[in-house]
Amino acid sequence: MSPTISFAEPERDGAVLFTEGTLNEQVEDILTSRISDELSSETSQMQLGEVQVELSQEIIDQYGTDPKEIAQAILSELEKTGVVAQTPSYNGSSGILARASSTKVYTASVSSFLVQLGVTWIKQDFQATVSNGKVTSKKMLGSSYSTGVGLGAWNHVRSWFEQPSRSEFDVLYKGTISAFVKGASVAFPLTVKAIFDVRNSDLKQHFQ
Repeated sequence: MSPTISFAEPERDGAVLFTEGTLNEQVEDILTSRISDELSSETSQMQLGEVQVELSQEIIDQYGTDPKEIAQAILSELEKTGVVAQTPSYNGSSGILARASSTKVYTASVSSFLVQLGVTWIKQDFQATVSNGKVTSKKMLGSSYSTGVGLGAWNHVRSWFEQPSRSEFDVLYKGTISAFVKGASVAFPLTVKAIFDVRNSDLKQHFQ
């Protein structure tokens, strides 16, 4: 178990007050901001949750109690260990796994170029029936999953459908990406949205 992180803060009268947990929280805030900035520069539809960090005594001994230095050390370690893959253009026909009349099995696939965690594609299989430009039935097939080589591990939480308009059909799935680096573990929830156009008897995903 990781040690409880405490560090000293001066009080107004010059005495020293030890506050627990503050260092972890400050590092989490910095990492949340940095990763959010990187996600905002992507075309992928992803929403970041609050980053969670567990620091070991090893990283405290090496970098002290400066949260910026610790956060940068974690990011540098992730960048050094992570693997970035080239993502091919999405082809709507390749997302169809099987056909049975107007009922088809699709794979929602959303790419991410997060260097730190090396996640390349996050996917969700589902079945849908489209008739005369209308989705008449839909069903998730299993849990969401990730493909490609990377440091981060994707853990499925839940998946659901939304249809904001007759012509748009969305597949959303939420999970947690976790990674372990020297001196710390990092985890954060991501909500992913795959956007499909509703055609006469088919669905086609936007390039994501």
